[in-house]
Amino acid sequence: MITRVGDGGISNRAIRPLTKYTHGTQEALAEIIIRKEIPTTKVSDFTKLYDQNPDADLDKLADKALGIETITVPVSKIPVEVFAA
Repeated sequence: MITRVGDGGISNRAIRPLTKYTHGTQEALAEIIIRKEIPTTKVSDFTKLYDQNPDADLDKLADKALGIETITVPVSKIPVEVFAA
């Protein structure tokens, strides 16, 4: 059961897509939604990504739902000037 609803928590509208999951899963997904500040309009995108891969890292799924792309740059490719700043 999701315990943080309303101010400082998750909206009633954002809860609806979570009701199909077990209480533990609801809590885990709700925690990410709150921490990552996923807007209600993106919660269904987040839950769809979760349904496709329930074992995936929830932070990475949240970033994907938000349109945030993580890139990796080898240290050897970063100009020395960057480190001096």
